[in-house]
Amino acid sequence: MMTRENFLENNFVCEFVNWLVLKLDSDFVHVYVNRRTKKKWTCCSIYNAYEKYMWNQHDFETNNNYLERLEFELRNSIEQNNNEYCQNICLKILEWGGVLRGNRDRINNALNLVETLKQAQFKLSADVIENKQYYSGLYINSGFSKIYSLCVDDYAIYDSRVGTALGFLVREFCLDNNLDMVPSVLKFAYAKGRNLNVNRNPSFGNYKFPLLRLDNYIENNIKANWMLKKVLLYPSKFKQLPLSKQLRALDAALFMIGYEIPNLR
Repeated sequence: MMTRENFLENNFVCEFVNWLVLKLDSDFVHVYVNRRTKKKWTCCSIYNAYEKYMWNQHDFETNNNYLERLEFELRNSIEQNNNEYCQNICLKILEWGGVLRGNRDRINNALNLVETLKQAQFKLSADVIENKQYYSGLYINSGFSKIYSLCVDDYAIYDSRVGTALGFLVREFCLDNNLDMVPSVLKFAYAKGRNLNVNRNPSFGNYKFPLLRLDNYIENNIKANWMLKKVLLYPSKFKQLPLSKQLRALDAALFMIGYEIPNLR
């Protein structure tokens, strides 16, 4: 069991947060070529990565407006205990995220999706990470992380790109501080990209990161969530955004950064 307080007070987590805060507004250059559009993408800070967010051929504001509508409807369906309504909204969320395939049947066959999401609201918002059995009723993957992000207060999406970005940033932190290996508390899990010849593995040499699996997904999601909210407490351009948008904007920045990372600088 890990508590939010113990995690955030860990010396390596504190040092990484302090290092990451300095990259929010400047001193972070990242470049890659999008395999589909063949266009070069670059940012000069983590905030700049948020500014250059693009998904479904739309910018952050357009996507965020759509997600806010879905969030309202999803929470409304839960309050009404309307399982069919809830299923329809969840399918729209998955379609938005490009992860409908493989998840459609799981949503359509859920006997009580509303109750599952109520459990998620309770369990994922706690200040403690319990044992794996505690979360056995909650299915978790990239698609369900997106659903949970809209029904759990201040809950970030954790997918392959976000996991890759966090691992990449941790690796850069380790290099800057001449660490021999990645501290276990900062070993954020990554997942390989689907059908794209892109590098999303932050591991290199002695810097090892685990693969994202069903049995470590929730722990990674919660830890990332705690840490990103801690980062947002510090002064940065993200503070210019409405409070309700800040976590989603930082999450969006990581999503863009994690499209592809270099093997090593």
